[in-house]
This record gives sequence, structure tokens and C-alpha cells, in this order.
Amino acid sequence: IDFSKPAVYDYYLLKMRTGDHIVLEDLYFHPNTFAFRDESTSGLERLLTYLQENEKVTIEIKGHTAGGTSVKELSAANANLGNAWNFTGSAKKLSKLRAETVQNYLIEKGIDPKRLSAKGFGDEFKLFPHPKSEEERRQNMRVEILITATGDKEGYPFEPTDINKLSQ
Repeated sequence: IDFSKPAVYDYYLLKMRTGDHIVLEDLYFHPNTFAFRDESTSGLERLLTYLQENEKVTIEIKGHTAGGTSVKELSAANANLGNAWNFTGSAKKLSKLRAETVQNYLIEKGIDPKRLSAKGFGDEFKLFPHPKSEEERRQNMRVEILITATGDKEGYPFEPTDINKLSQ
């Protein structure tokens, strides 16, 4: 697409259905914590807007980590920063806490808790079983949204499909 010339473009969006998965882009946590990094704000706000505009949608928030190792020692530098910064335990536990952190954010912003659930999978469902780069490793470390209900019998109640494109 050449945006330097005046033109008209038609965009066709597929409607979301129950069972669709979306990987949340622009959602980052500090290493070995369930504390959001500052650059997560836009991703969280897009998800919030999506849920506000589609009040019948329910979702499952699915946390994933890049590896299966446990965090066994607390970081002395993080000692005074709160629970999210002082995690010890398994990758599965960390992934669940990350999903719950997203869930809590949405609840604090007014989304009905009945519309949300959170699960952690650790490294059970890697996109790249043997990552060859830091980028592939980062993609394994993700939060996904599963549409569990749309509130529509046909399953096609709304547009747009891609949460990551909202408000951009």
C-alpha cells in the first residue's frame, strides 16, 4: 500500500467466533515476575476497549512461558517492590500469575469478573519447541486470549477481529 498517494482502500474483517485465539502483542512482563513492563499499556488498553465494546464476549486469558525452569531465589534488588516482583516457583505457576494479572487489570477497569477466566500453561504449548533466536523465545513467552462465548447464536456478533489493531 502506498500511502503517499490519495487512494481508497477496502478492508474486510472476519468476525470473531467462539474458539478463536488471539495472541496479545505489546504485552510484556519483567523477567521472572508477573509485573507489567511500561510498554504493556497500549496492549492492555486495546483488550479493555475490545471487551467494553463487546459486552457479551467472555474470554479465557492463557499465560505461557518460554521455559520450564523454576525461579528458586528472590532478587535482592526487587525485595521492596511487592509480590509481583518477588516470585519464586514453577514456570506454570508464573504463567498463571501473569494471566491473573491481566484478569485483575481488566476487573479493576470495570470488566465483569464473570466474563473472565485465567489459566497458566508454563511451557506446555510452545510455538517454537526449540527456539533458535531470542525472538522465537520471546514468542513462546506470551499471553493469549481465547474467546469462550460471543453471546450470539451464530457466533458472529461483532467486528473487528484483531484486538491488536484496535486504537492504532
